Amino acid sequence: GDSFQALVPVSRGPSTEELNEQAATRIAAAWRGFRQRRIYTHLLREEKAARRIQSAWVATQARVAMKHELLRIQEEERKLHTRLMYELGQDWFQAKQLRRVEVHVCSLTVAEPRRLHMESYQEIQAAQISRIFRLVDPRRDVIFVAPKLLHDDILDYYAKIMQFR
Repeated sequence: GDSFQALVPVSRGPSTEELNEQAATRIAAAWRGFRQRRIYTHLLREEKAARRIQSAWVATQARVAMKHELLRIQEEERKLHTRLMYELGQDWFQAKQLRRVEVHVCSLTVAEPRRLHMESYQEIQAAQISRIFRLVDPRRDVIFVAPKLLHDDILDYYAKIMQFR
């Protein structure tokens, strides 16, 4: 019986050298994984920062382009205005000789909620009736649109003034 046992190898497990080699392999693999994860995280941060810079640059370029376009449009409008004013100036003397009608509508530039709480708003607007004195020019007719019915005394006053026209 003893001779049979001597032929069967006794399994003792890995040797100390093999265990050290496995431990070294695991430590090296863990270190490489840690290092690669750190590099990957750093690359992600750099890519995110690059995208932010790129999008900020694109937005800046768009703003600059829009500013130039607005300045170009503004310059075109200024040139048109200058040309029209020149043409009006050339025709103004002739236009003043013609009969014309002026329509005056009381201003509604104040917002309605504010108008409702303003004291004497209607009276302030009606005071623009003094524009009727433009009728002194015989070539001019005036239409005045009042915000409310004017008092008869005011209408009589202006009617008497207009008799001298």
